[in-house]
Amino acid sequence: MMMYIIIGIACLVGIIVVVLLLPNSGKQQQKGQKYRFELSAGGGRKITFADPFDNFLVYGGANSGKTKSIGKPLLSQYIQAGFAGFVYNYKDFDLARTAVHLVKKHNYPYGCFQISFTDMERTHRTNPIRPSVVKNETLFLQLMDDMLTAYQGKDGKRDEWFNGALGILRGVSIRFYNDYPQFCTIPHIVNFICSAGTVRITSFLEGKHQSRVLAGAFLDAKDSPKTQSSYLSSLTNSLSTLANEKRCVMSFPEMISTLT
Repeated sequence: MMMYIIIGIACLVGIIVVVLLLPNSGKQQQKGQKYRFELSAGGGRKITFADPFDNFLVYGGANSGKTKSIGKPLLSQYIQAGFAGFVYNYKDFDLARTAVHLVKKHNYPYGCFQISFTDMERTHRTNPIRPSVVKNETLFLQLMDDMLTAYQGKDGKRDEWFNGALGILRGVSIRFYNDYPQFCTIPHIVNFICSAGTVRITSFLEGKHQSRVLAGAFLDAKDSPKTQSSYLSSLTNSLSTLANEKRCVMSFPEMISTLT
């Protein structure tokens, strides 16, 4: 009996050793070959990186040549391999110019866009809450919550008035999301809230069950105009700065006449 146990253990160990010694699958080898990156070293030598998904960490002092010797060569190879990603332009448009040049040079099949959070004259316009991009309603509503929280400031409190204001924002936003996707942008939503007034917003929120539920605190205070005005002013006070940012927002008379 003991002999059979010893033979069984030996066979099991043998199988494990064979499995460990087997070469990687063809798929893994193809992946490594497809994304093989190289960096030039001294004396004409090359440093090969078989798997760029392991990422790169570069240490070096100021003006030591990190961008020229490592950053730009890697960027070129990422573009040639068809990768997508973000290039942080920390060198005053130098990397942006390089990226555009490499995209054209290597016939990169996708778009290349410049995004600036400070200079509206030098940026592509994007819609971060576009329904075709944010396909989950829960995530969409969380984004609106995050936006209002950010505009509230660090000393703001999530009290009754904040929650009432958030309910209005969420209720209005979900109607834009579902019923008016062509107008579902932050500027459209913010300007509608800041210009429509209590009566118009109440009618808009009552148009769908979901928006009524989300803005319940505001709608339940219909018999108290003062309370409703307080909820709405809490919201518009937070969003008015964004609504009046003319570099980002324009007038939308067509939208206002379309919404019901």
